[in-house]
Amino acid sequence: MNLFDARIVQQNGALYLAGKRLRIKLHDITDVEKDYIGRDVICGFRPEAIALAEYVQFKNKSEDIDARIDDVEPVGDSQLIYVSCDDQLFVANKEISSGFLDRHSLMGKDTKINFNLDQIHLFDKSSQKAIYNP
Repeated sequence: MNLFDARIVQQNGALYLAGKRLRIKLHDITDVEKDYIGRDVICGFRPEAIALAEYVQFKNKSEDIDARIDDVEPVGDSQLIYVSCDDQLFVANKEISSGFLDRHSLMGKDTKINFNLDQIHLFDKSSQKAIYNP
């Protein structure tokens, strides 16, 4: 699972997961997220919940976020895509059935990623207990 430290913040009536420089707007606000406004959390996304924006669009997706492709690794019927976003490394999983990505032509390329917000995992930073799992 891709994990990063964040704080749930409220701005102009919307809730965001705010990392060092990464901000993800939370579309469907749950009571758990409201209870954690201003508190530190650990946010997690599985590789299949992160996508290159040009190839996959989730139904309940985050806004597109600037990233850089560091590597592409074939694994069976899918590819693991390693992307960097503001000093944070993420691993995304892309099924080959939606098109094979050429590793050499993509390495170092700037891209956009997005997150499937229906598959976000939140953990209390101090206790590390799960506070939200879909």
